[in-house]
Amino acid sequence: MRDTVIRTVNGVPIRVADLAEVSLDRRDIGRFVEINETPMLRLGIRKQSGANTVAVAQEIRREAERPDINMIVIQDQSQFIQQSIDSVRNSALWGGLLTVIVLMAFFRNGSITMVVAWWWSWVLWCCWLHRCLARATCPTN
Repeated sequence: MRDTVIRTVNGVPIRVADLAEVSLDRRDIGRFVEINETPMLRLGIRKQSGANTVAVAQEIRREAERPDINMIVIQDQSQFIQQSIDSVRNSALWGGLLTVIVLMAFFRNGSITMVVAWWWSWVLWCCWLHRCLARATCPTN
C-alpha cells in the first residue's frame, strides 16, 4: 500500500508513503467493520479547508475505479451538497417561470413580460458562466 501511486505531478508519481506514515503493525481491533459478513477496511477521507467537497468526492471515486480496488461507499456528504445545489438551481428556474406567468397574468402585456423573462434568463446564464469559469469546466447537469 505504501507504493500505491495517488497522482502524478509533472511526471513525478506521488505515493501514499509521501503523504502518510505507512506501517505494517499488529494492533488490537478497536472497531471491527464487517459488511455482508466480509471483513472490511474502514477508511475516512476528509477534504482540506476551502476545497470543493463535490469535486474531491468525484476525484476519489475516479481514482478508486481501478481494478485492484473494491470500494464500497457508506457515507458521502457530497451527495447531499449536490442535491442542495440542484435544488437551488431548480428553485431558480421555477421562480423565473412563475415570475413570467404572474407578470403575464397581471400586465397582460407580452412586451413587458418578455423583457423580464429575457433579463431573468440572462441572469441565470451569467450565473452558469461564472460557475463554469470558477471550476474551469462547464457542468453537465
